[in-house]
Order: sequence, then C-alpha cells, then structure tokens
Amino acid sequence: MGEKSQRIVPASEILAKIERGEDVEYDNVIVKGDLDLGDKTLGTVHFRDAIFQGSVNFGGTNFTGSASFIGANFSARADFGRSKFSGYADFLGAEFGGDANFGGAEFTGGYTYFLGAEFAGGNADFGGAKFTGGDANFGGAEFTGGYANFGGAKFTGGNADFRGAKFTGGYANFWRAKFAGGNADFGGAKFTGGDANFGGAEFTGGYTYFVGAEFAGGNADFVGAEFAGGNADFRGAKFTGGYANFGGAKFTGGNADFRGAKFTGGYANFWRAKFAGGNADF
Repeated sequence: MGEKSQRIVPASEILAKIERGEDVEYDNVIVKGDLDLGDKTLGTVHFRDAIFQGSVNFGGTNFTGSASFIGANFSARADFGRSKFSGYADFLGAEFGGDANFGGAEFTGGYTYFLGAEFAGGNADFGGAKFTGGDANFGGAEFTGGYANFGGAKFTGGNADFRGAKFTGGYANFWRAKFAGGNADFGGAKFTGGDANFGGAEFTGGYTYFVGAEFAGGNADFVGAEFAGGNADFRGAKFTGGYANFGGAKFTGGNADFRGAKFTGGYANFWRAKFAGGNADF
C-alpha cells in the first residue's frame, strides 16, 4: 500500500499516549521519527501495516497484552532485545529493513508468529530468546540481509516451525538451541547463504523434520547435536554446499531416517555418532 493513502503519525504522539497509560493502536499509518520505548510497560500494542521510517527501540519493554505488528515495515533498526511478550506476539509478514534485535526476548503469553516475515536489511538476532508460551512459527520467513542468529534460543512452549524458511543472507546459527516444547520442523528450509550451524543443538520435544531441506551455501554442522524427542527425519535433504558433519551426534529418541538424502558438496561425517533410539535408515 502506498504512503499517500496512509496517515502520518509523529513518534511524539505515540509516546504521549504511552505516558498517559493508554493502549497503542494504529492501523495503516506512517510513524515519522525515531520511536524510543525502551524499558516501558505496555498493554495492547497494535501497529498493523504501519511503516516506521526511523529507528524503533522496544528494548526491555514488557508487553503485558497482545502485540500485533502484522505487515509492519521497519525501515531502520528495530530493537526488541530483552523484551517480554506476555500475550501473543504477531509479526506476520513484517519487513525489517535494518538490523532486527530480539536477543534475550521472552515470548511467554501464547503463539509467536513471524510467518512470512522478511529480514532483508541487516542481521536478525534471536540469540538466547525464549519461546515458552506456545508455538513459534517462522514458516516461510526470509533471512536475506545478513547473519541469522538463534544461538542458545529455547523453544519449549510448543512446536518450532521453520518450514520453507530461507536463509540466504549469511551464516545461520542455531548453536546449542533447544527444541523441547514440541516438533522442530525445518521441512523444505533452504540454507544457501553460508554455513548452517546446529552444533550442540538439542531436539528433545518431539519429532525433528528436515525433510527436503537444502544446505547449499556452506557447511552443515550438526556436531554433538542430540535428537532425543522422537524420529529425526532427513529424507530427501540435500547437502551440496560443503561438508555435512554429524560427528558425535546422538540419535536416541526414535528412528534416524536419511533415505533419499544427497551428500554431494563435500564429505559426510558421522564419526562417533550414536544411533540408540530406533532404526537408522540410509
């Protein structure tokens, strides 16, 4: 939707509402100026289809109600680091044109949607974030701007859905991430920008799906990863960019299924991997 059809709202107007303790609800507006709401406590926040022309700082903010940023466009840096979402957090189709910082954020209130979100301007940082309220859906999200960091993130509230996500901008880091709430689904995900690091990751909540996933940008590292929640399904996965390293990985939750997987980019290493949960099918 073009800017001509949208009302321009100065950032000062939003800040004044918050100071008065009012809910913040805007639909299809342009927010002009930098918006600094760091370390605030907010109720309902609604910015559907809003365009933020300046930087946005929600760092350390406590969202006690629902937080909706459906279709929002963040033209510059968006900082949600250490924020707490006590209700649902909805970033469906949001666009991030600069760095997007969600490092250490806590999503405890319900579902978290980044379905179809685009991280195109810089790094996307979810390092140490906690998803404990319900499903975390990143299905179809595109990480094209730079480093995508989920290192140490914890998905314990429900399913972690990355089906069809695209990591094309650079390094995709899931080092020591924990998937303990439900299924971890990376079916059809594409890692083409650089290395994909799942070293030391723990998949203990349910099934693990990498069915049809493509690792074409660099090395695929699953060193020391633990698959203990259920079946680990890599059927039809393609490893064409570099080595596929499963050294020391543990498959103890169910079957390990690599039928139809293709290892053409470099060596495939399963040295000291342990298959103790069920059948190992290659």
